[in-house]
Amino acid sequence: LFFGIEWMKTVNINYENYFGRGRFCDKIVNSKIMIIGIGAIGSVLAEILVRGGIKDLYLLDNDIVEHGNICRSYYQFTSVGKSKTMTLSQTLVETSPYINVRQLNMNLYSDINYNSKNEISNFLKQADIIFDCTASNELLHCLSILDIEKSIISLGITNEARNMICVSNSEDNLFEQRKFFLKQLELDTENLYYEGIGCYTPTFRANFADIN
Repeated sequence: LFFGIEWMKTVNINYENYFGRGRFCDKIVNSKIMIIGIGAIGSVLAEILVRGGIKDLYLLDNDIVEHGNICRSYYQFTSVGKSKTMTLSQTLVETSPYINVRQLNMNLYSDINYNSKNEISNFLKQADIIFDCTASNELLHCLSILDIEKSIISLGITNEARNMICVSNSEDNLFEQRKFFLKQLELDTENLYYEGIGCYTPTFRANFADIN
């Protein structure tokens, strides 16, 4: 019997080639990054970071994917009812063979001793850069009073995603910064929130493209 030779094309996809056209700077890609809250903002941020070549990522959230999340977040219909951290981790690993994702399916308040600043601080110090994407005043206040010498960045969107608030601990108190900016942005806004089905109720009008 005669068997023909099947020619195939091989491509070098080492790290430098794989991210040769869009890698972030060395300081970012070599940092351990933690995202707290992987909903509308956190899930999209995770995708952007992974496509930018980061290697170590912690995803912290204790929620499951709901049908109202799909239109605003980086999830699929087949993920409904599943853990957000597990689902997003699988998607990110399929995007980059160079990412090490650690799933932290937990609540920072209930799964770590909320009364112990040291315990929370030591837990968060696993990462070099911490992104707070929860829009939680309680969490931001907690992060503001902790003695953490790591970069903390809080991201939030408002006014139907026409405005994004980004504050960091390199400037001043995180909680007070966001409070100040929110006051300026929402001063003349009418009907900012409405009742409906979404990530939570009430929510504001914004779709996936707006958030991106």
